Amino acid sequence: MRITETIDCNSYREVCAKAEQCVARKYDQESIVCVCNATYCDLIEPTTVDQLAGNVARHYISTIEGRRLEPATLHFSTETLDIANATYFQVNKNVTYQQILGFGGAMTDSAAIQINSLSEEAQQLLLSEKNIGRKSLPTRSASLKKIPQRETSETGSDVVRHNTDWVELPNIKRAQSLSNGKVKLFTTAWSAPDWMKNIQTNGLSSLKPEYYQLWADYYIK
Repeated sequence: MRITETIDCNSYREVCAKAEQCVARKYDQESIVCVCNATYCDLIEPTTVDQLAGNVARHYISTIEGRRLEPATLHFSTETLDIANATYFQVNKNVTYQQILGFGGAMTDSAAIQINSLSEEAQQLLLSEKNIGRKSLPTRSASLKKIPQRETSETGSDVVRHNTDWVELPNIKRAQSLSNGKVKLFTTAWSAPDWMKNIQTNGLSSLKPEYYQLWADYYIK
């Protein structure tokens, strides 16, 4: 089988034009990063069924030199070429391996503060590409607040209070409204608060037995 490749800048003029606008920044590594700003982010235009009609496959090219998600189409044919030292791939479409759930990141206080420091246009581009995220239950990682706080109810039992005015929630809702699809959210507690734990001098800790039920109730709430 013969495979030929074409770069789809005719059908993806906007994507290729944006790729040329990459604002390169080099760190202490071999490759560069393209800075997401008000006019550029590494975006992927949706692929339609019509564009994949026939013996074709879509793939995207990113390189050390700075090409980012540049679309290209592979065209398959039954022609056989005898090329020395060629690389051959065997594809079994009946075998399924990993499934990508999405692309995103943790929405913490620090992440939300950094997002809010961007221009409105840059925020729109960044949040529109997220379709998966992690949200920690308090207490949580990278937070400005030590929550949940310990209080005592009228009956004298310990209760957990948490501040619902989180800086990250508005950005989660914005990502949900800007995304072309559903935004998948995962949540878990980063850690129980210190007053619920036995903290050892070596840094290890465990939940105190008397707080098992309270911690479980907090999860359910």
